[in-house]
Amino acid sequence: RFQEAEDDCTKALNLDDRYIKAYSRRATARKELRKLRDSLENIEFALRLEPQNEELKKQRVDVKSLFEKVTFFTLIKPNHI
Repeated sequence: RFQEAEDDCTKALNLDDRYIKAYSRRATARKELRKLRDSLENIEFALRLEPQNEELKKQRVDVKSLFEKVTFFTLIKPNHI
């Protein structure tokens, strides 16, 4: 399901690379697929296009927090994640 959403958003972005909602939805799909770095990159790019977007700012906080937690636990217990 999330892979399909990621693929659909990528197709939409190939047609319109300024489609903010597609970046946001692809970031959500990538978060659920645990592609956290890619998710953050999508959010950051969308924020460069639309810096005042509050939804994207909230999404960035959420994904960045999860990314930092995963990174931290990977450093402590690399064989368990």
